[in-house]
Amino acid sequence: KRTIPAIYTRRYATDQFKTEARLLHNFQHPNLPRVSDYFAEGDCLYLAMELIEGQNLDQILLANDDQPLPEDEVLNWLYQVMDALSYCHSQKIFHRDIKPANIILTPQGKAYLVDFGIARFSNEGRVTNFLGGTPGFRAIEQISLGGVVDARTDIYSLGATLYLLLTGQVPEDALDRVLVDQLDRPRHLNPSISPRVEAAILRCLQLNPDLRFPDIEQTRFYLTHSNDYFVVRRAILQILTQFPLISRHKSETIIEVFPNNSLKDIVDAAPNGSALFLHSGDY
Repeated sequence: KRTIPAIYTRRYATDQFKTEARLLHNFQHPNLPRVSDYFAEGDCLYLAMELIEGQNLDQILLANDDQPLPEDEVLNWLYQVMDALSYCHSQKIFHRDIKPANIILTPQGKAYLVDFGIARFSNEGRVTNFLGGTPGFRAIEQISLGGVVDARTDIYSLGATLYLLLTGQVPEDALDRVLVDQLDRPRHLNPSISPRVEAAILRCLQLNPDLRFPDIEQTRFYLTHSNDYFVVRRAILQILTQFPLISRHKSETIIEVFPNNSLKDIVDAAPNGSALFLHSGDY
């Protein structure tokens, strides 16, 4: 005799809808549509929400013949989405279906995150998942029964959205990557993507949630700062780890290196205890 899990029953779905509707009704964020009411009509449940006029990013990409969109424009749109996501996550709401089709851009350039149809709420900041999401944009934990969904699940989808908008190609689905991980690097598909943005996308798209950014704030921080910040941080850490050597050699030198310099010559000539500050670029 089979028992249907409670999560699949109509009563559970109705209770979940009401819980989420109340939460969405209380949402006040400039990049989220306002929900004014929710009600049942026959067998259907409805949300009454603000009409957002504009095109979704999938339509914008299609109008561009699926060619990569400018990085600065894409980041401007996604920064707004990240603001909305950060707000949602602070309320323990996980969207679980972030993709270009669920981001609407108004004629004024304002981005809205829409369609919380499979969003889930958790008092503990994480929720046991059941199958859902869109192929190419869903994290591996969304494909596995019993997988745990949290902020890092949305971060994966955010990375997949960036990947598509900046390369014109949907990333390989997580399920296929488990078998053979052959994800093309974004800069191989579009060399104009900056190295820092490629690094952020690849970190977002890690199959192992522990290897992704832990939250939206750190994701946004990485994207909004140049590589220089992280190189300086590494240089400082290098100095600290070599502190006995620095003290012994009386050297606290940080050597600035640029892509047109000979890195090998500089390393060979650098005094003991010094740290290299590599400006962004290819070496």
